Amino acid sequence: MEQIGLNDRGNDGLRQPGAAILTVFQHAREHAALYLVILQGGAAVPALDRLQSVVAEVAAVFFTRRAKALGKPLDVPVETAASFFAASLLGFITWWLRRGTPESAEEISALFLRMIFRGMVDLLGEPGKGGFTLDQAV
Repeated sequence: MEQIGLNDRGNDGLRQPGAAILTVFQHAREHAALYLVILQGGAAVPALDRLQSVVAEVAAVFFTRRAKALGKPLDVPVETAASFFAASLLGFITWWLRRGTPESAEEISALFLRMIFRGMVDLLGEPGKGGFTLDQAV
């Protein structure tokens, strides 16, 4: 938490998202065996639950501060956004580690950030603007 929350602060008082996510992927690569044990569940389910809670806590603080800095509320409850972010990050790390980390931490963190902040719009187009519709997505 110290590495992702207290260094390289931006205006919102937290580390910039790109730098924080890169730190997470670098740490995961350095400790791949431990991460795989935790992230794949089994006997490590309590550790996985705690890790997901910690990531969600940091994300909730970031989202809350960022929304305040922008002067607009989130479109979804902060707990929902934080839970989605934590599950996405940990799932993506698990997928990356299981594949043997073929991408560098810099490459994979950039891909994650693109997907999490732009979502499927980059792949499928804007809903109702020549892209998919929500009915088609479900």
